[in-house]
Order: sequence, then C-alpha cells, then structure tokens
Amino acid sequence: MLSTVSAVMNGKDIVSDNTKSRVLGLIVSNLVNPFFAETAQTFEAEGRRHGYQVALLETQFSPARLHACVRQMLGMRVAGLAVLTSEFDEEFFALLKMSGTSSVFLDVGAAAAHVQYLRRYKEWNVRCGELPS
Repeated sequence: MLSTVSAVMNGKDIVSDNTKSRVLGLIVSNLVNPFFAETAQTFEAEGRRHGYQVALLETQFSPARLHACVRQMLGMRVAGLAVLTSEFDEEFFALLKMSGTSSVFLDVGAAAAHVQYLRRYKEWNVRCGELPS
C-alpha cells in the first residue's frame, strides 16, 4: 500500500487511474504534536476502512511549505484533501476551490463548494464529515 501511495506521489505511470482516485491527501503542521499525530492515525485508519490509501505531508508550520504541499497533492489528483494545519491563507484556499477537489479544513474559513470543515469540540473531540464517494 505504501508503495502505491509513493508511486502516485512521484507521478509514476504504474498506478491505474482508478487506484489514483482512491488516494486521500492529508496535510498536517507536524507529526510531533500529539493532536496532529493522533489525527493522522485516525484519518489513515478511517481511509483504509473505506478503501482509500493516504498520502501524508507536513508543513513544519511554514506557509510556503503549505503551498508546496497543496500543489503536490493537487498534482497527484487525490480523491480528497484534508488540510489540518494551524497555518492558513486565502491564496492556497482559492487554489483548492478552483481545483474542485473535495477538501476539509480544521477550524478555518467559511464553507464553499467542495469544502467542509472539521470543528474541534473540547480538547480532542473532532466532528468530521463524509469521505468523498
């Protein structure tokens, strides 16, 4: 499974279009923070339960790195993208809206076409939406 995600990320033609459409993208600020690490584990487990593989990137709290991660995920044509970071700006948000890629964000911005939000309730409880079909 990890080799399939790697092939998709590297643009190799050995992966069928159907398989590419079964890859979800996840961008987090970092994996040292327990919130992002636990969220990534849950996201991967839920994705797997629904037949998806997960490509994971981290920004290290850098807005420039966030832009690069979003562009990389869009280039991979992921089925959906979760951006669970503390950094946010309108430029990458506009890029995602224009792409039409189903996406979800953590506690930022306002909903739009193809865009949903995760809202944190209390410290670790997260309410989430549906995976793309």
